[in-house]
Amino acid sequence: MLLEQEMKTTLRILEIEETCTGCGGCVSVCAKNALSLKYNEEGFYYPLLDEEKCVDCKFCEKACHVLNNIVPEKPSRNYDAYMLKAKDKDIVRKSSSGGIFTLLADEIIRQNGVVYGARYNYEKERLEHASSDDCSLDDLRKSKYIESYSGDIFKDVRKQLIEGRKVLFCGTPCQIEGLHKYLEVKRVVTTNLLLVRFVCHGVPSNRFFTEYKHYEEAKADSKMVYFDFRPKTRGWRNSDWLMIFANGKKETGPYYYYYYYYYFQLCSLLRKSCYSCKRVFHDVADITIGDFWGIGKYMPDNKDQEGISMALVHSKKGFNALNQISDFEYVERIPVEATDYIFREMAERVFLLDKRCNIMTKVLKNGYMKVAQKTLRFPMLTWRLKNFVKKLLGRKI
Repeated sequence: MLLEQEMKTTLRILEIEETCTGCGGCVSVCAKNALSLKYNEEGFYYPLLDEEKCVDCKFCEKACHVLNNIVPEKPSRNYDAYMLKAKDKDIVRKSSSGGIFTLLADEIIRQNGVVYGARYNYEKERLEHASSDDCSLDDLRKSKYIESYSGDIFKDVRKQLIEGRKVLFCGTPCQIEGLHKYLEVKRVVTTNLLLVRFVCHGVPSNRFFTEYKHYEEAKADSKMVYFDFRPKTRGWRNSDWLMIFANGKKETGPYYYYYYYYYFQLCSLLRKSCYSCKRVFHDVADITIGDFWGIGKYMPDNKDQEGISMALVHSKKGFNALNQISDFEYVERIPVEATDYIFREMAERVFLLDKRCNIMTKVLKNGYMKVAQKTLRFPMLTWRLKNFVKKLLGRKI
């Protein structure tokens, strides 16, 4: 019995904290339900083992994309790049950029397919993966800068594919690789699967977001019923934040007015694996989508404030999916060099990881909001003062 317990505790997926992405592939593949995703002390999702249920089959290790995938050290240029925008102004307004996710999703749903993405569950207070069968497309669209809980959602994707449905799965690069590896281990035919990853800045902790949400709710003396990281209040090119509360209160402003959003922009408290991530170099997805922030250099005279999307097409399946869409205001092929901004220098990440470790130590000791208020209060006040001066000078002119 002692030997059996010793074997169970040597699962390699439990020993990769620095590189584990919390994708949930190991949880989904376990036939005995011996694994579940739980918060660690930093509030990030990691697999937790129930040793009583484990039979040491090691399928979890076979399905782990971290343990089995070899990720290139340098960016792949094996893709076609496009800038595009939806014709429907309502879609663009409701999207973070130009509406590419909605256009791809609408086409899949039109074919009686199903779309998977991340929605915020206000009751459970977490970002979680869900399908268009269970919620509206409105819940799945738009950028949400929080780590999402995937649970065993890969099982549901597998079920839909086996039943012959078209499936679009949208997620972070690591979630895409996790699903890809899981389906490979389960030997599922993926002809009907469209893998869409978005350009990922890294994921902060859902626990920290919840603590910040409670802080804002206490200030408003009401529950938060809606938030938006990209409301386009001052136009697409500005990173603003919007909160709406049950009592009717509403607040919006630039990211540097709000503790959680400011930390996200600084990359100060992301998941550990985000600082060494090179999955943006690995073309497992069929399409990569995101805001076309390269527009400033590629077309400096373009002043669009509604939103422009970027799409990198990595496969024939991705090209066919894009080609099926007719509801574009425009779609233009761009040189791959115009997308260089998505590749972060690894040296910078190493520096940020050191900074992250220092801040996280303080957070674990004193609490997220106390550290945020102490660390960010002065730079936030500085930004407010600068904006006030700009407005004042603008009035005088």
